Amino acid sequence: MLLAGDRPVITDFGVAGMADATVLTLSGMAMGTPRYMAPEQIEGRPVAASDVWSLGATLYAAVEGVPPFDGPTLTAVYAAILTGEPRPAEHAGPLAAVLDALLVKDPARRPDAGAAGRALARVLTDLQTPAPPAEPPSEAPPEDTVAVPPAVETTLPGPASVDPTRPAERAGTPARWSRRTVLFGGLGALAAVAAGTGVTAALWPEPSAKPAGAASRNGAVPQSSSPSPHVVRTATDARTFTGHTEWATSVAFSPDGRTLATGSGDKTARLWDVSTGRAVATLTGSASFVQSVAFSPDGRTLATGSDAAMLWDVATARRTATLTGQKYSVNGVAFSPDGGTLATAAGEATVRLWEVADVRTTATLIGHTSFLESVAFAPDGRTLATSSADGTARLWDVARGTTTATLRGHKGIVYAVAFSPDSKTLATAGDDKTVRLWDVATGRPTATLRGHTEGIRGVAFSPDGMTIATGSGDKTVRLWDAATGRSVLTLKGRFKEYAHGVAFSPDGKVLAATGDDMACTWTLG
Repeated sequence: MLLAGDRPVITDFGVAGMADATVLTLSGMAMGTPRYMAPEQIEGRPVAASDVWSLGATLYAAVEGVPPFDGPTLTAVYAAILTGEPRPAEHAGPLAAVLDALLVKDPARRPDAGAAGRALARVLTDLQTPAPPAEPPSEAPPEDTVAVPPAVETTLPGPASVDPTRPAERAGTPARWSRRTVLFGGLGALAAVAAGTGVTAALWPEPSAKPAGAASRNGAVPQSSSPSPHVVRTATDARTFTGHTEWATSVAFSPDGRTLATGSGDKTARLWDVSTGRAVATLTGSASFVQSVAFSPDGRTLATGSDAAMLWDVATARRTATLTGQKYSVNGVAFSPDGGTLATAAGEATVRLWEVADVRTTATLIGHTSFLESVAFAPDGRTLATSSADGTARLWDVARGTTTATLRGHKGIVYAVAFSPDSKTLATAGDDKTVRLWDVATGRPTATLRGHTEGIRGVAFSPDGMTIATGSGDKTVRLWDAATGRSVLTLKGRFKEYAHGVAFSPDGKVLAATGDDMACTWTLG
């Protein structure tokens, strides 16, 4: 960071995330931010040279004011880093050649930390040494600039050597570069030296020698020997919640993470103590399968969907309202982020929006041509998503009650929908064994996640948006890298018939899933 008085300091790279209102550095996350990750780091193969890339990206952003790669979504950022070229540096001057070498995609062709440090130090030295003028200058250089020679030698040894000259430096007159370039050139040299003395190993250890596919004790099989650091998770069996007498399908965590709610074919919903696995309440009164459960944002109310939508007081386990008027079963329920509206998706192919306080319908959304399976509000509250047996998902403008996009691509029923925490991406899970990711702004598909061998009934984003969880009829729960679409962990052995609903705890440390006649949790590391 450049402080007052042109004083540069090195600080926690997590600060860089504040510009996007994303999370800062957390335990278990990758150090740094996505825009500064090397290609091999994104692909799950970090090496020492990854820090050299991150140094280059950081210096580029410091000098240019923007990162070398960017995009409207996390997925777009990763795609740009993996396949694109950085924007040409316009203000880097003699640093440009060094930046080019540091940002080479092949880590084997990048200079090592020592070579990078020497090149940056050379630039700094040359920047501070004015070129002898051919004639006495007619005026002194401006106060905020430093005169430099027309051709600054920044060639790096080895395969990453580059032509240091740029059009601006080939001119016959000395170029002038701001103090920002000089300061960050020196800071970069310092950082490179630090990396070469062991900091690199501390930040990004070499990939483990553990063979690909080796299973952990709980049956979790990593799909790669070294998944992306920001997505890698260990999953340890935590609790099993038993008591339902028929299939358990839906699951939700309370906002404080202490209570788990489940719905079942035994026509009940149950509330469970997450820490002990004990049932604390059984909610009876439904005339059919309890297909869905959802907590209000304040945690005081539980909504369930069965023959009708019902509202329950969590503290007393008493039913407070029954929302009537929709035909057939209510398969999906979801509260708006402010808790004032409840959306219910029914077998009659309609979605209703209800004012929770007065328990009255405020809108009916019509467009699907077959029964609905699920419904979800975007975290920003502006968009609603639904999925249907008509093979589509839809995005709706909540304020207008109109369809903004019809998402086509699945073959067969689309069982579940989930928004990313930033509201920019929608995940849809289908009977065709795939999860598809969609850009909410455009309605266009961005990725297809393949790996399950049976239909996928549940999908959820982790609170940090970096991991997607799915539950499938193949009896497994999978964790996926949301940026790359790669499966990073498969959880086996807990279910004998099928896995269904999935949910992350609010802090992202626990994963819950329903299947067979029970629910299970895993502690995520």
